[in-house]
Amino acid sequence: MRDPTPLPPSVDYLDHEAARRIIIGILLTMLLAALDQVVVATALPTIGKSLGDFDNLSWVITANLLCATAVTPLYGKLSDIHGRRAMLLIAISIYAAGSLWCALSSSMLALIFGRACQGLGGGGLMPLVQTIIGDVASPRDRPRYQAYTSTTFIVSTVGGPLLGGLIAQYLHWSWIFWINLPLCALAFVLIHKVLQQLPRHERPHQLDGAALWLELAAVDRAMRGLGSALDTVCLAGRHGRRALHPAYRIA
Repeated sequence: MRDPTPLPPSVDYLDHEAARRIIIGILLTMLLAALDQVVVATALPTIGKSLGDFDNLSWVITANLLCATAVTPLYGKLSDIHGRRAMLLIAISIYAAGSLWCALSSSMLALIFGRACQGLGGGGLMPLVQTIIGDVASPRDRPRYQAYTSTTFIVSTVGGPLLGGLIAQYLHWSWIFWINLPLCALAFVLIHKVLQQLPRHERPHQLDGAALWLELAAVDRAMRGLGSALDTVCLAGRHGRRALHPAYRIA
């Protein structure tokens, strides 16, 4: 019969109060990542009309997603080497630089490159937040924090399209990206402060550059055909089985 006596928290995890302070501090970062696509997607028709280019409008979303997908494993590996806090601050900084680029864009090509820069930063926001939650809370305690993360996604899903529509209707579309700058600055300050309490779990690693290049090649080939992309991913998986510290494992 199962012993009903509650187990003491593991020494590798923080207590509830300390973990809650950290998770509340990183929720703004999660909100940035969750709002990114829904706000921009709502304003796409207005952006296309303003810049006079509807043919390449889909690349505003596609460039962001491709870059975010490519760098996500890189952020995970680098956070194992250099720490979660350092890599999350870098991701926020790159995301803010991409937002500034987008806000100043006067052509569709410039906007697409700015969105790609945003993706290079945004690709680390959500994965690192989820990783940090796993670092500070034991598996038994993580469900109690689902209310915080679920509320963040609900706010972004409901409020994002409304915010994007209001900005596109009554303001200039560039304000969609300008408002990211104070949010990024606030997130940077909060992360810099609260993650000083984050437990350090760095382990000696070597960056698996070959696998990361193969992954970038897979993303590039995804724009040309799914079959060639899958071939490259399988090649990266076979390389991962031989590497001492693989960037990711494919069973």
